Amino acid sequence: MAHIAEHLSVEELGRRARTSEDACAARHYQAIWLLAQGQTVAEVAAVTGFVSRWLEQLARRYNQFGPDVLGDRRRRNGASQMCSRKTWLV
Repeated sequence: MAHIAEHLSVEELGRRARTSEDACAARHYQAIWLLAQGQTVAEVAAVTGFVSRWLEQLARRYNQFGPDVLGDRRRRNGASQMCSRKTWLV
């Protein structure tokens, strides 16, 4: 189980996962929200389709820098966007 810093409440993480206009940010919030609820990395990987290593990196980044680092960070470096639409339900 990953430890998630309390930058935002579990309720706020869930709200942001459901309401974010940015599909990548919404998926990242969903992953952090599920981890904050106590689900294991393996369980969250099964739900989100993210690999365990990425979830661990995402959790580490969120814990260190907070919610502002969630979302597709490639937008400013010229790489193509991978998350173009929401494909999951909370």
